Amino acid sequence: LGGSPVARLLALPGPSGMAIDADGPARAYVVPMRAGERALGGLVVVKPEDEVGPDDLTLLSTFAHQAAVALAKARVREAERRRAGQLALVSAASEIAVSTLDVDELLGAIARYVQRSFHYYAVAVYLAMPDEREARLTGAAGPATLLPRNHRVKYGAGIIGWVVDRGEYVLANDVARETRFVRSRMEATRSE
Repeated sequence: LGGSPVARLLALPGPSGMAIDADGPARAYVVPMRAGERALGGLVVVKPEDEVGPDDLTLLSTFAHQAAVALAKARVREAERRRAGQLALVSAASEIAVSTLDVDELLGAIARYVQRSFHYYAVAVYLAMPDEREARLTGAAGPATLLPRNHRVKYGAGIIGWVVDRGEYVLANDVARETRFVRSRMEATRSE
C-alpha cells in the first residue's frame, strides 16, 4: 500500500473516505481505531460506490472505537497475565531458595525450574568470582549439564564473560553472527 491513496488516508488523524477505481467505482473508508487519545490501528473498508450509505462513516467510526477499546482491554489483560506469571516465577524461586543452603544445589534447582517453566533448550547459571576475574558454572539444566562441572569463563571471554564483566545483558538471536560467541559442547546452540 506504500504511496497508494489508501496509505495516504491511513496517515490522516480522523475518519476519511475517498473514491477509488477497483472493479468499478468504489469508496474506501479509513477509520482510526482509537482508545482515548491512542491510535491502536486503522480499519479500512472498501465498498462499491452504489452501496455507499449516508451513515457508513458514523457506523464504522463507532465500530472502530469499540474494537479499539476491546483491543486495549485485551492488551491490559495480557500484561496482567504476564505479570502474574512473573510473580509466580519469583514465588517459586523464593521457595527453592529457602529449601536449601547449598548454593550449587540452589542454582541447579533454579536452572531446572527456568528450563521447565519457559521450555528452554538449555539453562546455565554462572556465578561471578571477582577475585579470579572469572565466572564459574554453578547450575545447569538440559544439555548445559554436559559442560564440565565448575566450568570457568574468564571475564571478557565470550558472551558469558562479556556479560559478567560488563553487567549488561546480551541477546544473540543468531550466534553465528555474534563475534563474542565461543562454541561449546552444545553444538545445537543457535542463540544465547
